[in-house]
Amino acid sequence: LQLFSDLAQGVSTSIRLKELQVNDKEIVLQGESPSHTLVSDTAQAFEKIKMLGNVKIEHTRMRKRLNQDFLEFEISAKWKEDL
Repeated sequence: LQLFSDLAQGVSTSIRLKELQVNDKEIVLQGESPSHTLVSDTAQAFEKIKMLGNVKIEHTRMRKRLNQDFLEFEISAKWKEDL
């Protein structure tokens, strides 16, 4: 539950969460963003979560919907074992 609380506080409301995969070794967030800056800010929010490490922006892809550009993105992180 702490993870969800930290994400809610650290990630912009402009980010649209599409999928959140959580397993025993890593977490993967897939979403949509109106800008590269917000994708970077989301990755930085992940880095600030004490239980996560090795945060990576795996990919971003420009898309268009209803004549509006947005970025699809995926960010991954590993669970820290030394907590």
